[in-house]
Amino acid sequence: MRYSLTNISVVIFFLLGLFLLISQSWNNTDFNLITQINLYVIYFLCSVVILSYIFYKRFNYFIPLLPLTCFFFLACYLSPSFFNYKFFRNSDQYNVSDIPFAIEVLTFGIISMFIGFFITMFFLKNISRKGFEILNLSKNEIFLYGLIINLLTILFYYILKIQLTYPIFFQLKYVFLFFGFGLFTSSLVHGKSIFNSQSIFIYLCKIFVIIIEILSGSYALPFILIFLDYIYFSYLKRKFYISPIIIFFIVFFIVHEGKTKYRNFTWNKISSEKIDKKNFIDNSHYFFKTYQDILSSSSLFEKILDGSNYTYKRIYHSFDSLLIVTSKTPKEISYWNGYSYEILLSKIIPRMFWKDKPNDTLGNEFGHRYKILINFDDFKDKNTSWNMPVLNEFYVNFGKLGVIFGMFLIGFIFSLLTKLFTFKNNLNVESILSFYLFIPLFFLESHLSIVFGAIAQSYFFLLIGSIFFMLFFRKVLKIHL
Repeated sequence: MRYSLTNISVVIFFLLGLFLLISQSWNNTDFNLITQINLYVIYFLCSVVILSYIFYKRFNYFIPLLPLTCFFFLACYLSPSFFNYKFFRNSDQYNVSDIPFAIEVLTFGIISMFIGFFITMFFLKNISRKGFEILNLSKNEIFLYGLIINLLTILFYYILKIQLTYPIFFQLKYVFLFFGFGLFTSSLVHGKSIFNSQSIFIYLCKIFVIIIEILSGSYALPFILIFLDYIYFSYLKRKFYISPIIIFFIVFFIVHEGKTKYRNFTWNKISSEKIDKKNFIDNSHYFFKTYQDILSSSSLFEKILDGSNYTYKRIYHSFDSLLIVTSKTPKEISYWNGYSYEILLSKIIPRMFWKDKPNDTLGNEFGHRYKILINFDDFKDKNTSWNMPVLNEFYVNFGKLGVIFGMFLIGFIFSLLTKLFTFKNNLNVESILSFYLFIPLFFLESHLSIVFGAIAQSYFFLLIGSIFFMLFFRKVLKIHL
């Protein structure tokens, strides 16, 4: 067991969370004892997994897929309980009396996921992989490979913007971005210095991508890339750092507060500024103006503590969605009986090989089915999506039993990925690409076909491409670094 100021601070943080949960439960007369116990069970199980991963060194060698999934459930499902479900008490979609059943469904789902995960880990305890030997790279090879991937990504997707001319390459942008960031982060961690010319170049490439994405109004992608870099850095160092998490949350909160206002400007909606052409300079000017107003606001700190704040509402989406589907299905809306999983079959074939491949419009269908998206006589919204988290989707299709068996399957899959893609050699390219492809699976906020749809294709694409890279540079060009 490892003790440090950071680790002790984490324990204190979780104890404060438990105290807050208990105090809010005592003051809540709407929930019976069973509901309160369910909340404690969820908090206890998720907290134990996270703290075990942080404190016990032997767990640090596994990729942190399960601890991050626990963090997702604490943040996106359980966190409203810290504010006594203030946001959920004035909804026209459900009543406060619907909350206990949603918590019950959530509890069964999380317990089932744990059972699936640990049973699978038990049966696979003697299985381990070293990765493909050809993909064991030197430190210089990691940097060179990362340099090629990142420069090509910047050239084709940010300068030439081929995704606009050839939409079939659009999805590959995210595959290359994640992989390129992973290679560069690995190079930084294994390098001799974090402030030499090579490191500075890596920082500049990463900062360029993040700034361009944010100024374009895309907030999710840059924050995911930053978060993955932090998680991967901590994983390689075998040490958890709490201060970056605090900074990350504060920055996320501030940025998210100005998201709507800034997007109205960059996405050509409503703008109080009379600017004919919105270029990089215009966007930068408006970005700084937007967030200068937010930072100068005297109510910023109050907003951070306000559980019904706009940003928290976004974080609560998963539980909000669960409340809607459990209160309406099957009373008002019948089970979907597996309909939303039919499109998974089409995900196997990449779009570049299937010209008329059907689009995944389930997010829009979910919104209309549960009357979240509003239609008019002369207009039907076919573009807006309403996220349906994986656990909620299991309920939408098959009810409580669907959640139990479905989350057991999720636990099985996550355990399988944890065992098969945890490598001792962190300079093996497969360990990098699998980390940046599989770790984002913890964020189960979208439906199953979105979360898992392109994972297998992306993995094999990068794996084959990496093997080709090694053969080309080592065998054909006879390059020895």
